[in-house]
Amino acid sequence: MTNCSLQPIWQQLVHEQIPNQHENHWQAKNGEQFLIAWSNNVIRHSDGSLRSIIATGMDVTEQRRNEQRLQHVAGHDALTGLPNRALFQVRLGEHLSLASRTGDEVVLLFLDLDRFKQVNDTMGHQAGDELLREATRRILSCVRQYDLVARLGGDEFTIILPQLSHLHTVELIARRILEELARPFSLEQGVAHISGSIGITLFPRDGREMETLLKQADAAMYCAKSAGRNTFRFFTEEMQVAAMHHLHQEEALRAALHNQEFVLHYQPRLDLASRQIIGVEALLRWQRADGALLELVPPNAFLDLAEETGLIVPLGAWVLQTACRQAKSWQDQGLPPLQMAVNLAPDQFRQPDTLIEMVTQVLQETRLDPACLELEITEKMIMADEAGAVQTMNRLRSLHVKWSIDNFGTGHSSLGSLTSLPVQAVKIDERFIQGVTVPGSEAAVTVRAMLALANRLQLRVVAEGVETAAQWQFLQEQGCDALQGFCCSHPLPADRFAEWVQQHGTGIATWPAQPGTSNRD
Repeated sequence: MTNCSLQPIWQQLVHEQIPNQHENHWQAKNGEQFLIAWSNNVIRHSDGSLRSIIATGMDVTEQRRNEQRLQHVAGHDALTGLPNRALFQVRLGEHLSLASRTGDEVVLLFLDLDRFKQVNDTMGHQAGDELLREATRRILSCVRQYDLVARLGGDEFTIILPQLSHLHTVELIARRILEELARPFSLEQGVAHISGSIGITLFPRDGREMETLLKQADAAMYCAKSAGRNTFRFFTEEMQVAAMHHLHQEEALRAALHNQEFVLHYQPRLDLASRQIIGVEALLRWQRADGALLELVPPNAFLDLAEETGLIVPLGAWVLQTACRQAKSWQDQGLPPLQMAVNLAPDQFRQPDTLIEMVTQVLQETRLDPACLELEITEKMIMADEAGAVQTMNRLRSLHVKWSIDNFGTGHSSLGSLTSLPVQAVKIDERFIQGVTVPGSEAAVTVRAMLALANRLQLRVVAEGVETAAQWQFLQEQGCDALQGFCCSHPLPADRFAEWVQQHGTGIATWPAQPGTSNRD
């Protein structure tokens, strides 16, 4: 060993300036560094004079390296190398404690990646991991050297910004992060597009406790998502109220699924030429107990939350099972075979193997003819992964299940994509239908163009949300195939729907009574 003179160490041992157990670095002649752990024992005569020194050294270099590696693993995320939740909480506590003494502010950012789950589901977990690593590099490039970025799990990150004197600096950092995340991600599996939503809270202005600050930053992040994503929001008291409401709604939704509080209502679909009842759409309702009363909650009040929390998948499975069972039950009661239309959620469509297995199992269990089942998806769901969508649709089409595009005209899909899809029908969104009889509205021109396009592609067209006889007449004159809406019937519970069909027989012979009237009530 070199670079270590024994004389100073000897003197320190003699005067007991070095503890019995200590470590120091030694360097070999070849330059390699070692860490030596010493065990020292000084032996003296009865008069206190030095008799001898016994020093035993052991190379602990590799042992200490292993300990450091274990310590790093315990406190860091294996995928990104960032501090994990446990280490983040320790560091945040240290920053808050120091700021309490110095009077400084600490800024906490809560970042969630928008549309990350879509990338994970459509391109695979390997692509998701690659995206998270690249997102980490981009986030780190936007913060200062002494700021701390941590990954809490999944696609959630937190950022601690200490020693900030101006909120303008916080805004600059947040905007820079959002700009970096909005750039395309070139992954091995293809190009992915995401964005970020950031919630921001300040110590001590917004709170002094760690848990409080985390909840506030999380609430602000959800506010950013509600504002359209790819933005940031600072915490306010109003956000806290909204966050608590969001939490209670989520808890109520989970309880509703467990307690079977959901029901299906059914709206008939009529053939315009013959006025025959040819199909029915299953529409979800939440039959929520409000004290002694039962409140029927429409889907637009809870479906976004169901998608956000992942409850949409089990809920969608229940809808499919219930609708198919009901369709078969009506047939067994003597009603004519009707096409049962069921809407699919994006999360269901992004898991093709699970979807196909579920549809196959439901058809087997209910013994419903597959030709009587129509699955509805939107243009946006197809455009998210057109090649994958075609493959999934063809696999289910081989079972003789039919497909239709819901909200047609709102997704701006190309003519080329429509020609490649195994679709049998399109449904014109009610927003277009409502304007077809309004003077000066472009809706009539748009609907005519849609009908012409569908006719070229030999697709059946269903008009949604038809309310008046004037709308009915316009659609019939333009060659629309079928319609559904209040002009025929409100969505009805299963038993009332059966009565309605039995009352009207195979079709409606007398409606609409006069152009311009409405059957809304």
